Amino acid sequence: MSNIVSFEFESNDVRVITNESGQPWFVLRDVLAAMGSSTRPAIAKTAIEEGLGGGYTMITPFQTAGGTQNVTVISEPAVTFLVSRSNTEAGKRLNRWIHGVVLPAIRKDGGYVMGEEEVASGELEEAEFILKAMTILNRKVENMRAAIEKKDAKIEKQGEAIKKLVPYKRRLDYMTVDQYVAMTGRYMAHGDKISLGHRAGRYCRENGLEIQKQERRMDSIHSGSVRLVRVNLYPRIALEKVDGLPVMSKPQKALFIFS
Repeated sequence: MSNIVSFEFESNDVRVITNESGQPWFVLRDVLAAMGSSTRPAIAKTAIEEGLGGGYTMITPFQTAGGTQNVTVISEPAVTFLVSRSNTEAGKRLNRWIHGVVLPAIRKDGGYVMGEEEVASGELEEAEFILKAMTILNRKVENMRAAIEKKDAKIEKQGEAIKKLVPYKRRLDYMTVDQYVAMTGRYMAHGDKISLGHRAGRYCRENGLEIQKQERRMDSIHSGSVRLVRVNLYPRIALEKVDGLPVMSKPQKALFIFS
């Protein structure tokens, strides 16, 4: 899938995806909502496959506000199949809208811009419509540019933080507090380790450094059970910074004094 277009039908957003050959695929959930249908997408998908056969529905990854999700999209014949069986007036209006406005626009220009039907009906001059579309497009471009600049600034800030923390170009190793303490060759009480982790975490957040997560097995000696726990991995330089003690090149034996 290459191009995603969203258009509004009676306050309902219907997303259309065109593939490399220019064929439109409609998000099934959006079509059902625009039809005013309470049918669940899974049931509608099954009805399409039973009525038309295979090849008219597809699961595809889709970027949403909550992240990437797999959604069901349906082809143009499948949309016609659904709306032809709809008993709602909204379904009939949706059918006229898709075949009379949206699909012709996609085939002609590769996309649909809200307001095209007003040009066709004479309600809006073509020059005014083009100006309106260009204004919306420029606004979108500016928003995208601002988002990119913000992301670049964040990356630049992280780079500067790393340069300040690594004057000798030391690798940005990640390790647990226990691993760090072992590398310094000393003993540290459990409470002090927790405190060190908290300080390192705060330092990472203040300087834009990432804290990684890792799953590890923990075997219980008493019960024999095994469970997975998630531990924090901090940048080595952050641990050094808050601890004030540089890591030794080689682990040293801890010195214990008994009185």
